[in-house]
Amino acid sequence: MPHPDYSHRLAVEVACSGPAEEGATVEGPIGPIGSKARAHLAYAIADVRAWSSRDYGPPSMGEDCLRGKIALEEATRGDVLDAVAEASARLNAHNDHSRGGTLDFYYSGHGLPDGALSLADGALDAEERAEVWVRGNTHSSIRHIRFVLDCCYAGMMVARLLLHPGHWSSYMLRDGWAASLPSEEAFELPRLGHGVLTYVKTRPDPLEVVNNWKASDHKPSEEDICGLRTIDRETVHYLTNGRQHPLDVINGHAISILGGRGDLELGDSEWSLHDLVDALDGLPRQSARRR
Repeated sequence: MPHPDYSHRLAVEVACSGPAEEGATVEGPIGPIGSKARAHLAYAIADVRAWSSRDYGPPSMGEDCLRGKIALEEATRGDVLDAVAEASARLNAHNDHSRGGTLDFYYSGHGLPDGALSLADGALDAEERAEVWVRGNTHSSIRHIRFVLDCCYAGMMVARLLLHPGHWSSYMLRDGWAASLPSEEAFELPRLGHGVLTYVKTRPDPLEVVNNWKASDHKPSEEDICGLRTIDRETVHYLTNGRQHPLDVINGHAISILGGRGDLELGDSEWSLHDLVDALDGLPRQSARRR
């Protein structure tokens, strides 16, 4: 497996709220949740700003040579394709002393059942996304892609990107989170002002908090401990009453339910789209059997 280059990183951060009509909500354990399938998304921009405000992912290995981001709100197809092309060109400018670099892609908005992103002027499908990555990489190394897709049917987008001919020859989906299974909707939390996946994954990591307490000799109060228990309890699955199962793509070769026990090794198998989608949609049943 090619080694990632985290010393050269560009992020493209995309938000699109979608149609103006309001969608129906259903009850969740801490208040109403709204599907991201049809409604105007009140929190897509807040989601992407939350990702933009934190340094997602591992630190660079060695000298930190290139860091940057391109943020788009209420983005069009052309906006996204142009931003990815610009990010690729900036990474390519370092080809003489890099290993291809890493492109981070964050999206919050509507996703379509075929895995396309629904932007302000139309759909951007997975093949177009993959092709702009392929055309954008002029380095001899494989460019690593890390991603967050906080939208409905995000798992379908992941499946199509994994099966594109450019995967493993020009780009590699290294690590990322997809908010939902290929056949599944994703939700927003009005009470918390975010999509459920974004809310869960932008909170402090409990293990990191505990380690910081130990390093600083902090004696946690009851309120501190209660807060950690809340973070541990409030998974995406819990907050949506079992309606949403986010996917965790791990190191380019495995996919699991975020926080679950089921996992899918991609290996060297020749997957068809139908078989890969079925396997991803079946991960919650696999996780339940292992409990």
